[in-house]
Order: sequence, then C-alpha cells, then structure tokens
Amino acid sequence: MVLKINLKESAPLQEEMRRQFKTAVDSALLELADHLQRNSPRGVSPASDSLAGGWDVIPARKARGIIPEVLGAVVNRAEAAEFRVRGRAPGKFPPYGEGSNLAKWAKAAGIPPFLIARKIAQQGTDRWRRRDNILRQDPVSLKFGADSPLHTVYEKRLQEEWKKIKI
Repeated sequence: MVLKINLKESAPLQEEMRRQFKTAVDSALLELADHLQRNSPRGVSPASDSLAGGWDVIPARKARGIIPEVLGAVVNRAEAAEFRVRGRAPGKFPPYGEGSNLAKWAKAAGIPPFLIARKIAQQGTDRWRRRDNILRQDPVSLKFGADSPLHTVYEKRLQEEWKKIKI
C-alpha cells in the first residue's frame, strides 16, 4: 500500500528554500507515518508482518529548481496491507490456506479458516462494510474523508512547517 503525496503544479525554488521545503514535507510525512503506526489495527500477525510496524516513509526527492510532482510517500510493506487497512469487498475468497494470515488468525480465534473466508467472500469484512478504517478512506470510491489523517495530521503539520520557511 502506497500513499503518494502529489502537487499539481511546479514552481521555481531557490536552493535554500527547496531544502526547507523538503524538510517540511519529510517532517509531515514522518508524523503521518507515526500516526498510522500508532492507530493501525493490531492482530495476531507476527512482528515481521505487523500492519502497525509496516509503515515507512519514502522521503521527498531533490528536484532541480522545481517542486517535484511526487513529494514523497508513506508506504506499508506488510502482506495484504491494503485489505487490512481498508477491508475487503465481497466477491471472492481471500487466501485461507495453511500459513495464510487468515488461517493464523482463525486458528488463534478457534474458528475454521474456510468459514471465515466464505463469510468474507459473501459479505466482505466488517471494516469494509462499516467503511471504518484508519485512513478514513471510502473503500469503494477511494476518496478520503475530511477527518482523514492526510488532512488532520499531514496537512496540519505541513502548514506548521511552511510557516517556518524563511524566504
């Protein structure tokens, strides 16, 4: 799962201003990743595949005189992170064979994995049906709500950092 941070237009920048701008964006990306890590659902996944521990930042890249279109990204490297964050729509069976995350979860809950997979295939996951996820993103339209951390955390921090930029 990758959350890319984009700008629609480019603008000329002086070297020092560009450095300050990059620092502001990186700071906001780090705060967003920290927020997502603290608020990620916890489950029975091993630490190496933890959704909370999977958040990382790809920092803003240096551009030559312009603001790059993609400033940076917040990524989650955990297996099936997209489904684990937004939920899974009904339609087909998720992987539930031996060794799958669903099988591990079902075993820990004392439920046969096939029954869980069948219910997900028929109804989708609870998180998908409730449209309740840490990104506050509608799983169908993929639009972010006004209360999304992209607005409440990232944009707020970026505005604070921009106020510090000296022109």
